[in-house]
Amino acid sequence: PIVYNGKNAFVYSKYLTTTSNNTNTDTGTLTYIGTYRTTGYDICYSCCGKVDGITASGTRATPGRTVAMKGYPYGTRIYIEGIGYRTVEDTGGFKRNAIDILCNNHSECYAITGYRKVYLVK
Repeated sequence: PIVYNGKNAFVYSKYLTTTSNNTNTDTGTLTYIGTYRTTGYDICYSCCGKVDGITASGTRATPGRTVAMKGYPYGTRIYIEGIGYRTVEDTGGFKRNAIDILCNNHSECYAITGYRKVYLVK
């Protein structure tokens, strides 16, 4: 069972894989770093206070790639359970143990809010 768009759903088992600490994947080794509060934002004034889409690292924020996260240098690759692989490109205006994930719109932002296991990709 999963939660998708705020509703309970199920995933067909043939589409599932198992991951654990220090598991080799096609994109690197995953090392569990903790459970983080996940929130979403999009490139709008109410979410960012600006609309240019430029992150603190100088990159253009891109849905499906960009996250804001404190404690890790820009360019760090992470895997967020239920979300996928992302790159730290901003620090965000929040405390540690939180990740702000760039989304396409506010509906996506609300759907990903919660707590998720996070892995460092090496």
